[in-house]
Formats: sequence, structure tokens, C-alpha cells
Amino acid sequence: MKKRQVIIIIGGNAAGAAAAAKAKRTEPLADVWLLEKSEFISTGTCELPYVISGEITDYQKLVFFTPEKFQDEKKVNVRVAHSVDFVDRKKKTIEVTDVYSGKTHQVSYDKLIFATGSQVNPLNGLTGEYDNLFKLKSVADLKLISDYFSSNVIKDAVILGAGYVGLELAESLLSRGIKVRLIEKAPYPFPTAEPEIRGILSKVIEKGGIDFIPNVQKYSFRMAENKISAIVEGSRVLESDVFFNCTGFVPNVSAAQASGLKIGAAGGISVNYYLQTSDPDIFAAGDCSESVEFITGNKMISNLATIAHEQGHLAGNNAVSINKNITAKIILNTSVRLFGSYLAQCGLSEEDAEKNGFKVNTVTEILPNLVPIMPDSGNTFIKLNYDKSSKRVLGASIWGGKEVSGYADIIQLFIRLKIPATELSGNYYNYTPTLSPFRNILSAIGRKIK
Repeated sequence: MKKRQVIIIIGGNAAGAAAAAKAKRTEPLADVWLLEKSEFISTGTCELPYVISGEITDYQKLVFFTPEKFQDEKKVNVRVAHSVDFVDRKKKTIEVTDVYSGKTHQVSYDKLIFATGSQVNPLNGLTGEYDNLFKLKSVADLKLISDYFSSNVIKDAVILGAGYVGLELAESLLSRGIKVRLIEKAPYPFPTAEPEIRGILSKVIEKGGIDFIPNVQKYSFRMAENKISAIVEGSRVLESDVFFNCTGFVPNVSAAQASGLKIGAAGGISVNYYLQTSDPDIFAAGDCSESVEFITGNKMISNLATIAHEQGHLAGNNAVSINKNITAKIILNTSVRLFGSYLAQCGLSEEDAEKNGFKVNTVTEILPNLVPIMPDSGNTFIKLNYDKSSKRVLGASIWGGKEVSGYADIIQLFIRLKIPATELSGNYYNYTPTLSPFRNILSAIGRKIK
């Protein structure tokens, strides 16, 4: 009788949950285990700021599966509050620790999938945990924030980092009547955005009432008992009720690294197109692993739940099936809401394209997103980057209303299919006064390209 395969997935969020469910569907006789260090599996993370703002009324709405429900519906063995710190690849065992009891035991596997995600960058000079210092990465983080806010009066907040999470969090806290100071080491908010977008954001942040403090390279902390009382930067002392670390994410690769798996140049677990690591019986998916960027072919870390979910499916299939699927190269296509407007970014920025050897031309345009006489009409801004000689689309940034998401999807399609930017004009774009503009902005920039 054929031995049942034991498939163990380390990490229970987007990539891990998808990998476990797919592995069990692909090979129903396999003994599939999903191990998660925290209390929660299969949760939303992009939605976290909207729980803080109150737009989502209960954090439990972000928990898509309880461990019990996932185990019952997906027929996967689930253990939460269990961490894996080391893999003995020769013996094909993992060392599992019960977070609450501290007890450790060994478990054998046939195939292993790392889906350990990413973690927040540590702050220089700080070790340990502090009662009023928070990060916003998981539902567990959200619970800590909610509990602290419920039992303390919060009037002021300091956020370190003015990227996606920092800006979304700033808006959410401001909506609760909390004074927000936003600290950034760069001279402007959203340092990875196009210069034109940074200019727009600077005005939006100022108008929104956020105190933006740029160029903060070095700082220290003042402590009072187990709390941070202030951040000190030169002669400036920033006292606050709460502090948030939004300085970015790094792949969570400590267990993989301790187990001797290869870590790539981008800082994630190195994988091939089948998502196999340097050990063919171990796979990796999601934020902990490296992906390949479509335009440049460079290794990168995505940090997107949609990509993690897709890679989880592939890893789950490939761990148990002889019919292995190949992971796609990635085109980053992201969007964020900020103070009633939306920013979408797709592909490469002008700076990134030039760093990768492209001779870049750019075009910009501002047009109404609806017919101007319509009551909800507003302006949309777009910057398109394309290769000077081939006219290949390299990337775009779009600021405006909800229409920016659809425009970014079209740009992504042009990038993937390598359609020349000139082809943006001459298309029959949808039009109705209540939904779309008479002059489509994509058609307008297509006509500008020479």
C-alpha cells in the first residue's frame, strides 16, 4: 500500500492557506498540516487600516476562516500558536514549538512549504516590546491596537514611515480625531513614487491636516516605564500617546536561513519557477520568497496578498503533483486610497527604468474622469513611462478617483503583451456621462507619444 505523503505548510495566511487547501485538493490522500505561529489563519491584511478608521466595524470580519472551519471544510490539519524554528533537512523533520506551553517536538515530512510571509523592519536602538509602540501587519497587531485604544485616551500619534501603510494609517487615525505626525527619512512622502505623485501627495497631506516631518535620518527614544514617551531628533522632541512603526517590511526567512536554504540577493528565499527552494523537497511562496519582475527579469519581493495567494496555489500543487506548474513573472500593480483620492502604480517608475538601462521617455496628462458638467467629475492625472526606441510600455502612475484601478489594469495588459504605447490611442473606450469621460485619458497620452 502506498504511503500517505505528509505535506507541512509553515505559515497560515494568504500563501500558506492557499497552499494547504490546494495540496489537499490535488492529493486527497495526503496528510496536510498547516502550522501558524499566531492565533489566526486566512486573514485580510490590506484591510487593517479600515478597521482602525471604523469603516470595517469588527476585526473578525477580516478572519475568513477560523482554524476549526478551515480544518472542517478543507480537510487540512490546522495548528495555531505553533512555531517552526528549524528544519533538519537530512532527517526531513521540523522542530515545532507550542507557543503557549513552550513544549517542543519533532515532526516528519515528505514535502515542506515555507509561507512565513514578511515582518516589519525593526527600529534602530529598540529591543523588546513596548506598551504604546505598534506595527500594523496582522490581525494580532490590530487586536493589540484596539485593546490599547479602548483602555487609554489617545490624542496624539507619531508614525514612522510615509509609505503605503504609514499614509493609510495616518488617514485612519485622523478620521478618529487623533493628531498625527508623520516622520520620514526621505525629503518627501512615498519615496518610491514618481516625483509628480510625491508633489501631489505633499499637498494632499498638508491639506488633510497631517504634520509631515521629512529628512529624519537619526533619532532616539525616551522611555517611561514600559512605554515610549518621545522621539528625539536633534533638538526636536516629539512626545506622543502612541507610536507606530511603518518603516517597511522584510521577508521572514529566519527559519529557512537557519535550515541552510539559499537566500537570494533580494533577501527572500531563493526559488525556481516551480517555487522549489535549494532543497527540492522544500517549496516557498508569498512574501518570504523571491519573485521575478516581468520587465527587467530582476529578483524582487512582492508583498502583495494577491500574488501570495496565487503562489500558494502553485506551491501546493507542485508539492504533491507530478504535473508541476510554473509561476509567472510579476508586474507590480498596486493602488491605495488617500484622503478621498486614489493612487495606482503599475510596472516601473521612470527612475527604476533608467537604473535598469532603459532609455525612457515620459508623457503626462490631466483630464476629467467624467464629463465636466456631471456633479462627481474630478481630474485624473497620469504619467506613462515607455522605451524611447521600441515604444514599449514600462510603467505608469495614475492619481484620481476609482477609475485609476481600471486604467492601471489596462496598462498592465499592455506591459505583459508588449503592446506599443502608441496603441493606447485609437481604441473604442467605454463612454457614458455618469461613468466615464468623453475623452479617455489613455487615448490622450497615446496620441502624445512620438
